[in-house]
Amino acid sequence: FRSRDVLSQKALVIVPDYEGYGYTADSPHPYCNRELTAEQVVTGVKAGLSWFEKDVKKMASDWSAVSIGYSQGGAVSASVLRYCQEHKETSLRLKGAVCGDGPYDPLATLKRYISMDKLYMPVAPALLLKGAVDTDPEMKAAGCAYEDFVTDEFKQTGIFEMIAGKQMSTDDIQTALLKHSYNFGDDGGFVMRAKTSEGFFPYTKNNAVDGKGKKRSFDLNNGTGSNYCTVDQCLKPGVIAYFRDGTITGEVPEAKLKALENALAKNALTTDDYTPGRGFTFFHSIGDEVVPYCNFESVRNTWGVNDIKALSYQSDTTLHVGTGKSFFVWYCGTLVNEILKDNWTPCEKTVGDGWW
Repeated sequence: FRSRDVLSQKALVIVPDYEGYGYTADSPHPYCNRELTAEQVVTGVKAGLSWFEKDVKKMASDWSAVSIGYSQGGAVSASVLRYCQEHKETSLRLKGAVCGDGPYDPLATLKRYISMDKLYMPVAPALLLKGAVDTDPEMKAAGCAYEDFVTDEFKQTGIFEMIAGKQMSTDDIQTALLKHSYNFGDDGGFVMRAKTSEGFFPYTKNNAVDGKGKKRSFDLNNGTGSNYCTVDQCLKPGVIAYFRDGTITGEVPEAKLKALENALAKNALTTDDYTPGRGFTFFHSIGDEVVPYCNFESVRNTWGVNDIKALSYQSDTTLHVGTGKSFFVWYCGTLVNEILKDNWTPCEKTVGDGWW
């Protein structure tokens, strides 16, 4: 593997819990809150380094570090590098960040979901909304709650309880949503659509058999990207209208819509006229169905490829989970090595088919 050069070296790997997990499980997780998640990781890494050098062994005198992550971890890894640069945090000796398919622009992500009208992982907009409601002061000041923005049918799936419980993975939640769709979709409940040999059908009891009475074979593999719901299954029409073209229907108070818009916008990686320092490497699949490519475009178009290394991943395996495997197994080690060995240079490339 290309990762061998890095993974075979002696290295200290610190994977801190996000706030809201581990010992802080009773607290809400600030999903996609750029500053908070970055600060938490920096604090966790400092604690890990202190423990290691006190109770295990001293680090080599010339050690340096790279922040690595994929999906939400990709966004946080980029945020950690920005945080260290802005706050002149030098104790981590951070030389760069290697970031895969991260949600760097939450507002653009929500708007892209609406324009696609397909949510392959309905938990994603729920996480965006929950992170904003739970942690953003403007959302709290406006009195925002989950039910202000989502349909009753989506709320009745128990999606927010599943997220808050922190006992289920996103695949577990996807399975639970499919089960709910099957059991309640014919009665006006939340509906997912799943792939069959005949095309996509609502995954409900009424569609369990075809017109000839033969049992339909639904593809329910959560990693394939086949299962999705339309946006109106999750978001109220007034929310969709506002984030599609700015229309205010009156269904949701304007103050609450603007509070959500501001909460998402302020957590974009590229806000506040920040100029990146060296070491930012972004890797993103052109066809990512969960974290759309617009997140990568937001970074690249704002900062330009003279300041970052921008890698577009073009492959038959474009789906979020499959790309994550390829990122870690085939690309991440080489990209980290470039930073650690001072071979990092800003550029733009299209890569792909290295592993799959």
